[in-house]
Amino acid sequence: MSKVILIACMNENRVIGNMAGELPWSLPEDMRWFKNQTKGNVVIMGRKTHESLVKHVKDGLLPERYNIIVSKSMWKHARNLVHSNLSNDPVFYFSRHAIARDLPVAIVAAKGYPPYIGRDVYVIGGESIYRQSMPHADEIHLTEIQCPVDDGATFFPEFYTPHFQYKLVEEGISEKDSIRYRIGKYF
Repeated sequence: MSKVILIACMNENRVIGNMAGELPWSLPEDMRWFKNQTKGNVVIMGRKTHESLVKHVKDGLLPERYNIIVSKSMWKHARNLVHSNLSNDPVFYFSRHAIARDLPVAIVAAKGYPPYIGRDVYVIGGESIYRQSMPHADEIHLTEIQCPVDDGATFFPEFYTPHFQYKLVEEGISEKDSIRYRIGKYF
């Protein structure tokens, strides 16, 4: 049975993004963790997260994963391109990605897309998508770092930890920028 898993990296002030819409740090250990966890699964992201990925990944789509983008504006554009304005399909599927008009539709689509049935669904951001996803979360995979950020603009939402057990996966100091980090799972 597939699980809905939120995966993120945040600092001590819950910052997940800066004013430029990017990660305010570079943490190779977290990138490896993220890749290993999400590879072969479905990822759900908001429009702004998708747009931030365009700078780093071809088409803004993560390879070796099925990408679902939640965006009303992109959904309306896809509806106009793929079908007529009269179409009310809640999600449009393409070869490497889908566009959903809202988060509940994206989760249903992710769990029911034939090549990925039974695979886990990873929610990868941004702030609004994380907030909307909290009631659906079976697990939260969180990298917590000690790294001050002056231009923090997006934040990981608070969540009630007594509903979860915690398991430490890895902790250390990053080889690249000497950032102290802790990777853990709330399940």
